[in-house]
Parts: sequence; C-alpha cells; structure tokens
Amino acid sequence: MELFENILDQLRDFIPTKSNKVNFFNYNDSYNWEKDKKTNIIMGSDTAIELGHPSKESLYFLAWTDDKERISDGKITLIGKDIKKIKKGKCSFGEIILICGHEFNEENFFDRYLEMDILKRKLNLKGYMIRAVPQRMREWSRISKEAVNKGFSFEILGNEIIKKYKELEYVDGVEVIFITSGEEELKNLKPIGEKVTKSIQAMNKMFENLEYDCEVCDYQDVCNEMNELRKLRKKLHK
Repeated sequence: MELFENILDQLRDFIPTKSNKVNFFNYNDSYNWEKDKKTNIIMGSDTAIELGHPSKESLYFLAWTDDKERISDGKITLIGKDIKKIKKGKCSFGEIILICGHEFNEENFFDRYLEMDILKRKLNLKGYMIRAVPQRMREWSRISKEAVNKGFSFEILGNEIIKKYKELEYVDGVEVIFITSGEEELKNLKPIGEKVTKSIQAMNKMFENLEYDCEVCDYQDVCNEMNELRKLRKKLHK
C-alpha cells in the first residue's frame, strides 16, 4: 500500500546520517533479555528512568510499507544518549517503528494496524514497563534500576521489538528509531506523526463501507495524495 510512502521519505530527510549524537545497531536474534511471565510492575522507588513522562515531550508512531527498499530491515537508530548515559529521572523520548510487510489491503488494513500497535505492549521485558499510552503518539515507560545496572540499552530494546514483530506472518522487515536528544527534535517530528495518524483514520473511514461526500470530508487530502501516488506508479511501470 502507498499510504505512508511520502511520510517515509520525509522521515528519511529528517534523520541525520552523520552526527556525533547518532548511533546505529544491527538486529541480532541471539539477544534475549530476560522476560516476565506477565506484565511487570515497576514502582517509583525502583525506577531509574522514565521515558516520555507526561511532564516531558513524547512521540510514538508506527508506519508500514510493502516496498522493501524503503525499510532498512534490522536497523536500530539511536538519536541522542543511550540508557546508561541518561541522567536518572524523567526524559523526553521518541520511538518510531517502521514495518515492511506483504498482502496489506483495504479489508485487513485496520485489524493489522491494531495488532501491530498493541504488540509492543506484550514484550514483557524484565525491568521495562510501558506505564501508559494516554493519547495517540505518546508513550510513557519505565526502566528499573536493576535493569540499568544489568546493561539494558536501546540496542537491546530495539532487538526485542524487532524480534517480536517478526513473529507476525505478514511482517518481512522491521526498523526502529529511538530519540532521546531533546524536545525540539520531537516537536519537529510531530507533524509527520500527525500525518500518520490522520492517514490511518482516513483509511478506516474510507473502508467502513459507508458513503461520504468527498467535498466536505476531513481526509480529502489523504485520498488525493494516494491517488497521485497510484498514478505515478503506473507511469513508472509502463
């Protein structure tokens, strides 16, 4: 599906490829952080770091494509400090998950989105807890003092996220981006996240088998963009 192609291009333009605050890691399926049998609870007194605390800037979204060229499968990008270098306390945080998959269509689009969106909350990593997702595009999580002392890092978290998504039959590739570099960059990225959210809402609305007046629809720009992408693809394949 062409839904997020322009969004992925904008994201690539935003992410610096050469900077002293950017680190890259590769997926390694031998990584295996200890799991809890059920979602663990990390009390405030046991917490070392709170990522995306409500008092801080937070950004989370997920986007996908069927074009393998647009996803760097197994790539983990960290913009900013790793966990061991973050001062204890509350930290602004961004997380973007990019998926390459197959056989996405109008009928399964929204169900798959919900499945992928919920999946990350089932990691059950010891010492890592997603405390709340109070609204779209925000995520608040805690990392315990014990996990930090044992070496929990964004490389480990990225590996566990990629491994979890690869359990889905229709997922062919996963890329993860973490951002801890500050609130300004997260604010700059928010318009891209908002466009993802609007596109998902538009697709859900379009395929509810209901009739709408395109002239007054709030999502007309999304439909127009998708139609332009389809026309471009047809020209390229002639």
